[in-house]
Amino acid sequence: MKPASKSLWKKSVSGRVMVSILVSATLLGTTAACATKSGTDDAAVGVTDDVIRLGLLSDLTGPFKAPAEQQNLGIQLYWDQKNADGGACGRQVELVTRDHGYDPQRAIALAGELNDSVLAYQISVGSPTSMAIRAELEENEIMAIAMSWSPDLGESPSLVVPGTYFGAEMVDALDYLIEEGRVAAGDKVGHIYFQGDFGEPALEGLTYAGEQNDIAVEAVQIDPSITDLTAQVAELRKKGVSAIFLNAAPPQLASVAGLSEAQGLDVPIVASMGGYAPQLLDTNIAATLEERVLVVGSVTAYGADEPAAVAVRDLYAKSGSKVPPSQMVVLGYAISAVMDAAMEKACADSELSRDSLWKVFHGDFQIDTQGATVPLDYSTPGVSPSSQVIVLRPDKSVPGGLEVVEKDYAGPTVAKFLDR
Repeated sequence: MKPASKSLWKKSVSGRVMVSILVSATLLGTTAACATKSGTDDAAVGVTDDVIRLGLLSDLTGPFKAPAEQQNLGIQLYWDQKNADGGACGRQVELVTRDHGYDPQRAIALAGELNDSVLAYQISVGSPTSMAIRAELEENEIMAIAMSWSPDLGESPSLVVPGTYFGAEMVDALDYLIEEGRVAAGDKVGHIYFQGDFGEPALEGLTYAGEQNDIAVEAVQIDPSITDLTAQVAELRKKGVSAIFLNAAPPQLASVAGLSEAQGLDVPIVASMGGYAPQLLDTNIAATLEERVLVVGSVTAYGADEPAAVAVRDLYAKSGSKVPPSQMVVLGYAISAVMDAAMEKACADSELSRDSLWKVFHGDFQIDTQGATVPLDYSTPGVSPSSQVIVLRPDKSVPGGLEVVEKDYAGPTVAKFLDR
């Protein structure tokens, strides 16, 4: 995995500071002490004596409407509680939401509007939309947490990836199946994936792990518009695959699960987090999902026992929200805690501004999200902030539709993959 160029990182290298943060206090709803100075720096865009403005570039009308709504709910739950406890850096946090509908050109226009009024972006949904605004973010040294685990985004000094890159994720996924005895040397596995920085980095990781373990990967690239995978599943069955990996969307997972059952292809199906939705458990393939599907990603289940998940469930119950609970709500809460911790450190060290926030994210910055995500370490620019994944299983009986099978798993191959 290539690190960002020196030109992109020249400011972060010259201004590197030591920052080691545990965000357990913020995740449990308490307010960390934060030094503030009288007056407001004119350069502190999005910051006044009383308010911090954070932008939300979301997809509320496009293909990721459902998960975006759930992520935004988690963000709102976090900051409502934080504001009730006194706010961040002695200020109330105001969220400014805009809908790009997953349209990169629309994202550019909206960012052009918001860049003059927000300190940073609490969330930027989608790889193509985040990449579209990348140049302007870097030019203005604005930080944004991107809702994607693409290594391409991780190469930007402005974009924060909240977990393990897609390639490393698939390396761990294959190692996990090997350790569980579901796949062995000499086997073949299938990989159904979208073109682009969701599926292609995942294929790279899966192929590498396969080569290291004498396992062949039968790759099948599909267009997102294809939701009937009859031919693709039949071909993988003909080739005798021992497992199917999926970097696609919930409709494709539904098709693969139903068709593999109908065709007698009784093998494990491993989906990246973006490929699963708990609503699938309300369909006629629920039993197949519970029996044969695993979901891998960087975020824990909504119903998990981790302190962060417990806090999310408590806030959700009090909110009366009608948005379906899911791990995406936990994700929104977790990325808010990450931004909160960074802002608290920035204003403790100096006046809160884009410059001080930039220095925090480009310092020696490790984060414990109290189990909401895998451990995160942003100390090495352009490198996956984690090498671990959380392995989950669909379960209709638990809130959010997923239960944790194994947390913070890193197989024996992932370190070699990341060190290439």
